[in-house]
Amino acid sequence: MGFGFWDLGFGIYLAKLSINVNKVATIRNSRGGTVPSVLEAVQVCVDAGTPGITVHPRADARHITTADVQQIAAWLRPLRGRVEFNIEGDPRPELLELVRAVTPDQCTLVPVQPGEITSQAGWSADTPRDAIKRIVSDLRSAGVRVSLFVDPQERPIRWAAEMGADRVELYTEPFARAFEHGEPQARESFATYTRAAELAHSLGLGVNAGHDLDLDNLVVFRRLQKREEIIGLLGTFALLLLLVGVAEQVWGVTPRSLTMPTALSKQIALGPASITTYDVMLIAIGLLVAVGLWFLLRRTDFGRKARAVAFDRSMAAALGIKASLVGTGVVAIGGLLAGLAGGLVAPSVSVDAGLSLSFIVPCFAIVLIGGAGSISGALVAAIILGVAQSLVVNYAPSFFGYATYVVIGVLLLLRAWIRNLRPAEEREQVA
Repeated sequence: MGFGFWDLGFGIYLAKLSINVNKVATIRNSRGGTVPSVLEAVQVCVDAGTPGITVHPRADARHITTADVQQIAAWLRPLRGRVEFNIEGDPRPELLELVRAVTPDQCTLVPVQPGEITSQAGWSADTPRDAIKRIVSDLRSAGVRVSLFVDPQERPIRWAAEMGADRVELYTEPFARAFEHGEPQARESFATYTRAAELAHSLGLGVNAGHDLDLDNLVVFRRLQKREEIIGLLGTFALLLLLVGVAEQVWGVTPRSLTMPTALSKQIALGPASITTYDVMLIAIGLLVAVGLWFLLRRTDFGRKARAVAFDRSMAAALGIKASLVGTGVVAIGGLLAGLAGGLVAPSVSVDAGLSLSFIVPCFAIVLIGGAGSISGALVAAIILGVAQSLVVNYAPSFFGYATYVVIGVLLLLRAWIRNLRPAEEREQVA
C-alpha cells in the first residue's frame, strides 16, 4: 500500500491511495492456474474507489507478470485521468521496454539488490548519474511521469531532483518499524518524513510514500498533531483585550443603542415565557450559519484544506497546502461572522467598545465544551448554556453574575468524565 500527493494546481496537493496488487499475483502463482485473478482484484479496488493501482513486475516474475501488466493497462486505459497506473521496478531493459509499450501514468524506478525478497532501501545519492538521468529523460519523453524511490534524507532527494525526476517515493519501512515500538518513536520518525516531503516540494518534486504502510500505522498520520488550540484562543483573548482598550480610548465608553425594527418586535407567548419575532429570526439565522459552516468545512475544497491545517499544520504544509493563506481565509470568515453577530445582537443590547467581552467567556467555554473544530459540538454546547442562562435570568436573577461560570464548570467536568469513559485509543482520536 502506498500513497501519493496529486497536484491540484495553485500549489495545492491532495493525498491519494494507490493499492499494490502484487500479493494477489503471489497467491495465484503459488497455487498455479489463474485464481485468484489479479485483474479482478484491480476491478474490486477500482469499484471501491481507489484512485491508483501499483504493480512491481520483477525479473523472476515471482508475482506480477508481463501479461498481468498488459491486461491491467488495457483495462485501466478507459479510466485514465480517474485511476492512475503506476509500474515499479528496477531500470532493466525489458522493464523499460514494457513501460514504453503500455505507457502508464507513472513509472517508479526502484534499486534492486541481488536475492532480496522485497525492496530494502532507496537509491543512494552516490548512484552513477548519467545512466539514470538518461532513463528518466527517455521515459518522460514517452509521456510517462517518473518517480525515484529514495530514503527520507536530504542527499537522495536532491539527487532525484538533479536526475530530472517528477517525483520521489519515500521509503516508509523505517516508519512502519518505528510504529511497532510505540507512538514516541513513530512521532520522531514521522517528523523525518515531514521534513523530507517539505524539501522535495521546495525542489519542485511531487511526493509519494510507500512500503509496509497499512490501516494501523497510517492512523499515526492522523494522531501526530500539534494540540495548540487553547494557546491560540488565549492569545486571541489577550489581543481582544488590547483592542477593546484602544477602542475605548478612541470612541469612549458611553453605550449606544439601536432600535429594533417595529415589524420584528412582536411578542410570541411560549407558556409562561415570551420571545420576540426578532429573537426567532436570530435563531433561524444562527441555524443557517451553522449549516453553512458545516457545508463549507465538510463539502468544499477550502474546508478540507482548513481542516488539514487545523489538524496538523506541518503535515499540511508538507502536502503543499499554503497554510498561511488558508489561515488568513479562516480569520476573514471568522471576522465576517463576528461582525454579523454584533450587528444582529445590537438592537437587543446596549452597544459599546467592550460589548465583545460580554460574549467572549461564554464563547470560549462553548469551544472548550463542544470541542475545537466541532460545529455540532459547539452548537449543542451553545444551546445548553443559553437555556441555562435563560432559566437563571427568569427564576434566579440575583445569581446570574456567577451562575454562568458554575454552568460552564459543570459542563466541563461532565465532558471530561464522559471522555474518560471512552477507550484510550478513541480518546486519542477525538480529543
